[in-house]
Amino acid sequence: MLVAPDEGQIDHEKLREIAELVRDGGEDIGITVRQLLLLFGFKRRRYLVERFIDGELLKLGLATRPSFRRPTKYESTVRFVPRLTNVQTEALLDEFNRGKL
Repeated sequence: MLVAPDEGQIDHEKLREIAELVRDGGEDIGITVRQLLLLFGFKRRRYLVERFIDGELLKLGLATRPSFRRPTKYESTVRFVPRLTNVQTEALLDEFNRGKL
């Protein structure tokens, strides 16, 4: 099993709110890497923590830009963005391959 915080430490309500605002409302929401980790009940960014958070973001239909894994500083800002589905990704690749992008 992957590392997971205590269930009570994850701010599910805030995460659902962010997901709705970003996916449905097109909101631009920025957050520091430190704040992101705390939303999921973590203080440190380790490999298994990153995998856990990425999996939870996937369930919410979200990703971060830049990736929360890349910034080396905990005070670096990342933005929540909608995560493309496989169908959306394939459609974009088809358009690219046909020279339409």
